[in-house]
Amino acid sequence: MSYFPIDTNKINEDIDMIQNTNEIPKKNTSKARHTQPHTPEAKKRIAETQRERYRMIEALIKKAKQKQLTEERVKEICHEVLNEYLNRNAKPMNNNRPMNINL
Repeated sequence: MSYFPIDTNKINEDIDMIQNTNEIPKKNTSKARHTQPHTPEAKKRIAETQRERYRMIEALIKKAKQKQLTEERVKEICHEVLNEYLNRNAKPMNNNRPMNINL
């Protein structure tokens, strides 16, 4: 029977190494869509489109505030949408078959 010395420091290092290799390494990825900063002209165009978008949203909000949505109007909208959907997608039934005749 042979005996060999056990080095506890070496075992602890091996355990640490195994635990560290199980971890997924983090990638250093850039989340930016571009690698160069925007030019002043591009910044102006971006700002103008944002201003136009906000103007449009404000106009929609003003229009919505002027014409309040009531329960009756919601019912009307639902009926309109359902009728439009059924007119487009419902298939007419052939009621001349003997199975469809009420006795």
